Amino acid sequence: MDRSIFRQAFSGSVLRLIGLPIVAIAGIANTSLVVANTGIAAYGIVNTVAMLGALLPFSDLGVGGTVTTAVALDSVAPRAGLKHKLKAAYFVLIAVAFFIVITASMMGMFALWSPLLGQDLSVSDNRIISVGVSVFGLAVPLGLGVRILIGLGRNDLAVAIAMTSSIFSLAFTAVMALAGGHGMIFSLTSFLGLFSAGLISTFLAHHLLRKGAPTRDASQTLLGSKPIRRYDFRALSGSGALIIITIGLPLGLETGRILLSRTGSPMMLSQYALMAQLYAITWSVLSTASGALWTIFAQRRADPNGSIAIWRWMVVSFGLLSAFGAAFLWALAPWAGSVISHGEILIPPVLAMSFGALLIAQSLHLPAGSLLTTPRQLWVQAVCVLVMAALSLSVGLLLARTMGGAGFALGAATGVLVGQFLPDLLLVPRLVLEGTVRRKSRKYPGQRLVPVNYRGHRE
Repeated sequence: MDRSIFRQAFSGSVLRLIGLPIVAIAGIANTSLVVANTGIAAYGIVNTVAMLGALLPFSDLGVGGTVTTAVALDSVAPRAGLKHKLKAAYFVLIAVAFFIVITASMMGMFALWSPLLGQDLSVSDNRIISVGVSVFGLAVPLGLGVRILIGLGRNDLAVAIAMTSSIFSLAFTAVMALAGGHGMIFSLTSFLGLFSAGLISTFLAHHLLRKGAPTRDASQTLLGSKPIRRYDFRALSGSGALIIITIGLPLGLETGRILLSRTGSPMMLSQYALMAQLYAITWSVLSTASGALWTIFAQRRADPNGSIAIWRWMVVSFGLLSAFGAAFLWALAPWAGSVISHGEILIPPVLAMSFGALLIAQSLHLPAGSLLTTPRQLWVQAVCVLVMAALSLSVGLLLARTMGGAGFALGAATGVLVGQFLPDLLLVPRLVLEGTVRRKSRKYPGQRLVPVNYRGHRE
């Protein structure tokens, strides 16, 4: 296989790995400050609130993925109309931002966060949560900046900007600590960090679009010199399946935290929250490659056999890398959790092992998630995600009776392996080849097209 593909796929992961000490130090310092100013018992719920954004990835309605694909295809074969697709995407996401802000404000006004999180929260805490979720809502349209950068093949820039979010969060936490803040106010820092990074990514993305305009026509960029008079909502045709995917993923992978907040003790929730934070650092190194893979596969849709070969190599590569990452979590997470919490929170080894299993499961599925991006393929993914979510919740609830938080992590790993990775092995080659035949049949409607399998033989 061409080594340039591996370089393109993993350059972002290498950059993330190089920057990992900075992000890790920022995360550890941020957690230490929050624990010191909220207390051990309150840290779990404050961290859960700060991670509410992870439960709302469907807020972009799948528009981000379609924008990445549109920009990636445009970079291979420039075509008119990119600006209309971008404006349609921004129109939809600005509407989503208004909806999130209004909904969050109403929930804070009527103190509805308390029953949702299963906690006895004060009126001021409810309002603080509403402010944080509103900031997250305003950051939703800004998320297209990273999507555009990935589509342009600048995954390295997207990764660098994503890492600044942790640094911004630490800066806001330090300011609040110096100002004498306490309690729920510290849940705002992650939302503010995300918003700040979004501003930077949006500015750079449209700067690069304008810079590359001579190769595609300056009028195609959203900030081009010619006025935009219409929207192209047809470009968002694959968003319906992406909405289901982005709802099903947090439902299967993140709901355990909410259920634990309602059924477990404060210490169990704090242990789970801290372990999830350590897991997120490890997973971010591997998941960074998904953006580059999305672009690589989108630009090679005309070569199905090559795409299938790349997918197979990536499954093996990610499987090996995730095994090392899981070993890291199993060996070091209990020690790291104790250091970060000043010995107050002890992560059980079984919890670390469960998250390690989840890391391997998600990594094995990651290449297929970036490969299957046509509307039909996304609908297949959507069905698999729903199966995954159902398995994750059912198995997690069953195991949590005896394993606590580890049961939810192990349930999620089971859901991903059975609901997503197993279908990948069975369906990916056929779906990729069928997609190529369908596109050619539309291009040559009068000809009979004979599909070939991934070894190049006629079926």
